[in-house]
Amino acid sequence: MTADGYTFGGWYDKADISTATKIGDAGDPVTVSAPTTYYAKWTAKTYTINYDAKGGTITGSTTFDKTYDTAYTGTLTVPSKDGYTFEGWYTDDTTFNKVYDKTKDDIYVEGKTTPYYIYAKWTAKTYTINYDAKGGTITGSTSFTKTYGTGITTALVTPTKDGYTFEGW
Repeated sequence: MTADGYTFGGWYDKADISTATKIGDAGDPVTVSAPTTYYAKWTAKTYTINYDAKGGTITGSTTFDKTYDTAYTGTLTVPSKDGYTFEGWYTDDTTFNKVYDKTKDDIYVEGKTTPYYIYAKWTAKTYTINYDAKGGTITGSTSFTKTYGTGITTALVTPTKDGYTFEGW
C-alpha cells in the first residue's frame, strides 16, 4: 500500500488509531469470523529541504525539515548576495516559475527525487551613477544607470572648466 507523502503503519480494528489494536501489516495472514473493516494507519513523512542560495550566502542552517501535508511554521532563511535583491525561494532553478509557499507546498511530490531543494532567485540591482564636475561644466546628462555585474556601456562624459585640463573620473 502506498500514499504519496505517507508511510503505511499497518491495519487496525478501529478508525481512531489512537485507541485501536493493530491487526497486522500488509501481507500478514488474518483469521476473520464475521464481516469486519480494518483501518489503515498512515504517518506523514518528514523530509529535509535544502536551500540552494545560487551564489548567495546563507547565515545559519542550510536545511529545514517539513512534514508532508502540513504547513511549515518556521521562518525561511533570507540569504544575501552583494549587488543583488533576493526575490524569494522557488521550486525550480531554471525557469523560476513557481514560488515556494511554505504554508502549502509539498515540493517532494512534484516528481522530484531526493535530495529536495528550493532555489534562491536574484535580481541584479541597478544603480544611478552621478557626475560631480567639481566646479566644471557637464554638457548633457549628469548621471547614468548601471546594472550590477555588467560593464559600463555608456561613454563617460568629459567636463570642462576654464583654466583646467580634465584628467579623468
